[in-house]
Amino acid sequence: MRLRSLITVFGLLELALLIGLGVLTEAYVVIGVILGTMIVGSYLLRRPGARISGVLLLIPGLVTDAAGLVLLLPAPRRWAGRLFGAWFLRGVPTGGFQRVVFTNMQGGPVPPPGWAPPPGWAPPSAGGGVVEAEVIDVQPSRAGELPPTS
Repeated sequence: MRLRSLITVFGLLELALLIGLGVLTEAYVVIGVILGTMIVGSYLLRRPGARISGVLLLIPGLVTDAAGLVLLLPAPRRWAGRLFGAWFLRGVPTGGFQRVVFTNMQGGPVPPPGWAPPPGWAPPSAGGGVVEAEVIDVQPSRAGELPPTS
């Protein structure tokens, strides 16, 4: 609930600043600022080191535009990366990977949803792994002799 309130207040602040800029200048100045920062933001989205700045410049508003321009500088970008990296990782559980096994109603394993066998795969036969075969040729042993026959 707190995040929703913060977003609402932030949106109202951005709207009030844009209206204030429109009162101090002309409407075409506000539209020009919004379109100009969106064009710059779309260009920055293609640059790996400036993608966050590009996203902030794409959002219409003066506060997000100022934040996007500040984040183009290396020092604030590193600081923001450490701050938000720690914030995002705070909710990530630690302790390694966990194995997930899907089971059917009888408790037997089943493939996970969306799994498809690779081409040419066939399930094992019910014969217990015994393969009937016929000997066609016998190769001599290392000593050059045929193995003893029984």
